Amino acid sequence: MRITINRGMFPPHEIRLLKQKSDEGSALHQNELGKIYASGRFFQKKLDEAIKYFELSAAQDFPEAYYNLFVAYLKDPDGPKDEIKGLEYLFKSAELKCLMALNQLGYSYQHGMYVKKDLTKAVAYFSEAAEAGFSHAQHNLGTLYMTGEGVPIDHTLAFSWFEKAANQGLPMSMFNLGELYYYGWGCDPDVDKAIELFTKASNQGHPMALYVLGTIYFEGAGVTEDKEKGLNYYILAADRGSGEACFALASIFENGLHAPKDMAKALSYYTRAARCGFSEALDHIERLKNATEAADREQKPTKPLLH
Repeated sequence: MRITINRGMFPPHEIRLLKQKSDEGSALHQNELGKIYASGRFFQKKLDEAIKYFELSAAQDFPEAYYNLFVAYLKDPDGPKDEIKGLEYLFKSAELKCLMALNQLGYSYQHGMYVKKDLTKAVAYFSEAAEAGFSHAQHNLGTLYMTGEGVPIDHTLAFSWFEKAANQGLPMSMFNLGELYYYGWGCDPDVDKAIELFTKASNQGHPMALYVLGTIYFEGAGVTEDKEKGLNYYILAADRGSGEACFALASIFENGLHAPKDMAKALSYYTRAARCGFSEALDHIERLKNATEAADREQKPTKPLLH
């Protein structure tokens, strides 16, 4: 009997069935049980036990099991860190057409991670996984065509790949597709469609989508200006770690733009922006600190002169 794998919460009886099927030699269930041990989501993480089940599954050439062994040996912070073994598993998984492995090799060759950088190979691996329907590879391939990395810039192809990935629910592709619609790259400009896509991405917590919606509404860029709505989007984006949004809020509070001037809040948001890697905020932090110190000195009472 083949049981259905519940990829959400595993009730105890399903765990027992999963172990039973694994012990009976099911490669699918051995791989799933390995993932449970590796994640630590349902009981204490046991990476050694996970590797054991992944190896049992991989011995039957289950493609994803080889990929999970690569993750265990090279990406898991608690893993044994064996690059030779990890790469061997990754290439074997890709050879068996595991889409996650093909996408990972594309990423590795794009960035020179674990292997020597080779954009031709990156495009080839992304393309194979993308054409097989893997959303992350479709997004990565779209990004290459959008930026011209390893291929000529082609906004039409970028649009096509982002659309495929966005239709599978990938928020970063929804955002990039929204950008193409907003500027009319690879398609006719359509601000309403762009905002619809930015909103869908923001509903999944995409920080840049939240920031861009903030800018669109705060500045009235293609829509009726709505500063309150824009401010709320900026705050949501900042809470999601957007350095751009933190910087925008700092400027708003420093200059009193549709919000009361508040130098403490401005300094706080500039500091958060810098922590998010927005280096432009550093000069503003120094400037505000110096201004605050100067103001404090001016307000200190001086001793009256003795007569």
